[in-house]
Amino acid sequence: MIILNTSNVHLYLIKNELIAPEDVVAGNYSCSFIPSRNRNYRISCTDQSLIVKQIRQQDVEKVESIQVESHVYKWFGQVDALKHIGHFVPGFKHYDQTSRVLVLEYLDGYKDLDTYYNRYLKFPENTGGEIATILFHLHQDSRHYLTREVAGHYLRNRKPWIFHIAKVDPENYTADSPAGKELIRLIQSQSVFVSHINQLKSEYRFNTLIHGDIKWVNFLVKWDEGGESMKLIDWEMADYGDPLWDIGGFFQSYISKWAFKNTQKDSPESLAELKSMQGIIDDFWHTYSTFQGYSPTEKSANYYLAFRFGAMRMIQTCLEATKGRDKIDVELVRILQLCFNVMDKPVETVNLLMS
Repeated sequence: MIILNTSNVHLYLIKNELIAPEDVVAGNYSCSFIPSRNRNYRISCTDQSLIVKQIRQQDVEKVESIQVESHVYKWFGQVDALKHIGHFVPGFKHYDQTSRVLVLEYLDGYKDLDTYYNRYLKFPENTGGEIATILFHLHQDSRHYLTREVAGHYLRNRKPWIFHIAKVDPENYTADSPAGKELIRLIQSQSVFVSHINQLKSEYRFNTLIHGDIKWVNFLVKWDEGGESMKLIDWEMADYGDPLWDIGGFFQSYISKWAFKNTQKDSPESLAELKSMQGIIDDFWHTYSTFQGYSPTEKSANYYLAFRFGAMRMIQTCLEATKGRDKIDVELVRILQLCFNVMDKPVETVNLLMS
C-alpha cells in the first residue's frame, strides 16, 4: 500500500491515468496539502482540479466511511436513475480500496454556507429552495434504484449512532472530553428525556438513500455568469435511512447556529437573525413538501417529526461542542433543554420557535 505525500502523489495519479505526465513536465501541475483528519491533497492541472483523499490509519470506522463515500459518488456518476443528483455533487474520478484513496473533482471557486453566513450575516437568495430541490431528488430518485437489501451490501444500513446515547457508558466515551461524559450522564439521568429518545428511535424508518450529515459546511455555493450553483459534499455518513433525518439536520443547522451564537435570545439582533432563519426554513419546507406531494396531514406530521429528529441531531452537535472542554456550561444546558422541549412538546415548542 502506498502512503501518499506531496512528493509522490503525482506519480500515483499518472499511474492511474488521472493526470497527464505532460502537465507535470511542463510545470502545469501543482499539489498542496489540505489539513484534515485524512490525508487530503488539492491537485491543479491544465484543465482540471482534483481532491485526493487517503485515510491516515487502519481505522475500521474511517475505512468504512471512505468506502461508503466512494460507492455513493460512483452511483451518482454511473447510475441513470441517480444522474440528476449527480449534478449537485463533485464528480467521481477514482477509488483504490487497497490504498484507501478516493479521488474526486475539486470544486474551484465554491464557498461553504457557514463561511458565507459568517462573512455576510445572510444567505444567498433562494437558499432554502435550492437545498430542498437537492434533498428531494436525493430522496425520491434513489427510491427507484435502491432497496434496503441492496443498500446493505454497500452501506451501513443502521440508525444514526446518537440514538444510542441513552445506553452509552460515559466512561467509555472515546473523545477526550470530560464535558462530553458529563453531558451523557446528564441526559441519562433524565428518565423522561431517555423515554423521548427511545420513542424517536422507534419512529425512524428505512426507506431511501440519505446524506446523513446535513449541515451548512457541507453545502458549497458559487456564482458566475451562469448564475448560482450549489453542491452537496462529504458523503461519508450516507446510508439507507429516513429522509426526515436529513430534513431534521437542515432544521437544526439553523436553530443550533442561532442558539450557540446568541446568548441573549430576546435581543433585537438575535430576534432579527431568528426571523431570517425562519424564512429560509419556511421556504425550504414549502418547496420540499410540495415536491413530495404531501397531503396536509402528512405535511404537518412530517414537519414536527423532522424537528424532533433535528432535536436529536442537535444533541449530537452539543456533544461535538464539548470536545476539549472540562465541563459543560450553562449555554449547553440551555440548548439541551431546547432539545428536550422539542421532543416533549413538539407542536408548542416548534410553533414558538417559528412564529
